[in-house]
Amino acid sequence: MTDRSATSRRKDCGAPLVVELISPYWDNPYVLDLETALGDLPGVMVVANTGCLPVRSAQIVHIQWPDGLLRGAKRSVLRRCVRLAGLALQLRSKSGPKLVVTVHNIEPHERSAAATVIQRWVLRNADDLVVLTSSGADRLRKAFPVLDRQRLKVIPHMGWAERYAFDGVSPLCETGMPIVGWFGRMRAYKGIEAIADLVRSSPDIPLRFVLMGSRGDRSSEIEEALSLLRRDRRVCVAERRVTDQEIWSLCQGASVIWLPYRAVENSGAVFAALAAGCRVLVPNMGSMQEIAEEYGEDRVLLYEGEMTGPRLYAVATNPLVHPPAGPPARRSASAVAKEHEKLYYESVQVSVAGKGLRA
Repeated sequence: MTDRSATSRRKDCGAPLVVELISPYWDNPYVLDLETALGDLPGVMVVANTGCLPVRSAQIVHIQWPDGLLRGAKRSVLRRCVRLAGLALQLRSKSGPKLVVTVHNIEPHERSAAATVIQRWVLRNADDLVVLTSSGADRLRKAFPVLDRQRLKVIPHMGWAERYAFDGVSPLCETGMPIVGWFGRMRAYKGIEAIADLVRSSPDIPLRFVLMGSRGDRSSEIEEALSLLRRDRRVCVAERRVTDQEIWSLCQGASVIWLPYRAVENSGAVFAALAAGCRVLVPNMGSMQEIAEEYGEDRVLLYEGEMTGPRLYAVATNPLVHPPAGPPARRSASAVAKEHEKLYYESVQVSVAGKGLRA
């Protein structure tokens, strides 16, 4: 992976707006595609930063996943803490950079005290907040009524039609049984144990389960769930980092992608599966209802409560009647980048009253 301790995409034109993009997850396709699309705009120069020393020329500091800044290797976390301390000093000055934050999660997935403090501090001191859905904006205001001075801008998640366009079906899906797929980083909130519980409680359900992804959480709960899944002949677990091609191939062979989140506001995996042409089965929480209304409730299948073996079998054996349509044009990477560019220029032109830091 490219070292992004301080890399930039320089422009030959004039004096573009300098945006320092901070993220703890530089392997996440959302932030990678946003960096690329912003870098293609003539009016923006992106400086990609994992969270070390500040970029003194930046007019905008844009943070993704502030609650994740304390995750990862100790050296990376230390650099990010130093960067946040430097950012606090910069924000005390009215001539300092504007702070933009994308709110992927209203509450941290791993609810440690430190992650919650970082999340709330960053949100309260932001000038502009980007939310991915209209309903998410409403929930954010309700959860944080103290966000009284920040401007909220709804900029949709990318639809990834460009990213997921390959050929072929995964050999893991070559079976006579309907395939239920799962992919992503294996973290506690993503509900791996729910899949294990269903497999254990439904020994006679003729379904094939294919799970693909790297371990993002070493908890005993996930370890026990994976151990149970590996003992079942209907289950294949590919525990490793997967490529876009492999995600596409899994989605082409699967009847449905089941993502049994414990809690979720937005999900990149949902958009990846939809872009790769597969239906998604997901709990009705967060922004999922709004996404289902946009893409179609026959493609984003919502459910309440616990999933059961018979319910899952009924979904997996009920094919999609209409061929999947591509994502809306407003979700293209270029359209999303243009919306960010507009927000950045508006932000540097607006003076926010009471710029002093908030605790």
